[in-house]
Amino acid sequence: AILSAYPALPKTSVLHSPTKSAHLPKLSQLFTQQGYETAFFYGGELEFANIKSYLSHSRYDRLIDKNSFNKKDFNSKWGAHDGPVADVFLKNIAAAKKPFFYNWLTLSSHEPYELPVPPLYQNRSMEEKFFSSHHYTDSIIGHFIDRFKTSPQWANTVVIIIADHGHPLPKSPQRLDDYKIPMLWLGGALTQKGMVWEGVCAQPDVAPTLCRQLGWSNPFLFGAPISEKQPWAFFTYNHGFGWVQDSTYYLWDHNGKNVYEKNVAPSADALKNGQAMQQTAYQNFLDL
Repeated sequence: AILSAYPALPKTSVLHSPTKSAHLPKLSQLFTQQGYETAFFYGGELEFANIKSYLSHSRYDRLIDKNSFNKKDFNSKWGAHDGPVADVFLKNIAAAKKPFFYNWLTLSSHEPYELPVPPLYQNRSMEEKFFSSHHYTDSIIGHFIDRFKTSPQWANTVVIIIADHGHPLPKSPQRLDDYKIPMLWLGGALTQKGMVWEGVCAQPDVAPTLCRQLGWSNPFLFGAPISEKQPWAFFTYNHGFGWVQDSTYYLWDHNGKNVYEKNVAPSADALKNGQAMQQTAYQNFLDL
């Protein structure tokens, strides 16, 4: 969704079909064509969920995974904690010989929420473990940004921080809250700083926005430049989808064929928009 502007689908994923994901346009390919050095960093196994197949078709110059780290820095399930990966990430930035497009997928904030440092909370519940793990990852990213700001590369770099998916914790009375994620744009290359975007957007809008900002043609079918799009977002879960527009939202259940969560009754146009997005995404998936 972030690197190919492709929406998630209920029941399946385009990554589960390498013959299909190979045909997706990819940010890394665009940056490679423009002479950038590209790399993908992950402390775990890149084979997980067919990620490596997607990355291989993305033509990255380097793929850095758990095999690049000391096992003493591992947790019991995923791989190296975010701290050691941040150190390697920063070293690669410092050593870059030309403009670079680097991606880092963190993992310490994922269950089972194991940390290499004392937890912030007492960790008696899953929610406390969740918050402790996010406090750790947040501190690692904050320290990484502070160090990066002192490097000569900072002045010419844009840093985008965004989640790859939602979160089942903390518990919320509204399922919509499980799909709300943060996005930050940082870096010395930003011409306007301190802005807060109040509109609704989603992961597939990132790639088209970058293309617009860099003056490149946009090969992505889904998503749109954030500053130019109508404020809407589409998300999915196993049995349906959600549609968010301005201050209104609804969740559609495929099994019951009805709206099962909303803040106001959706208009006929809102229902058609969500259903059209679902149909278009599935048809495109079938056609790949």
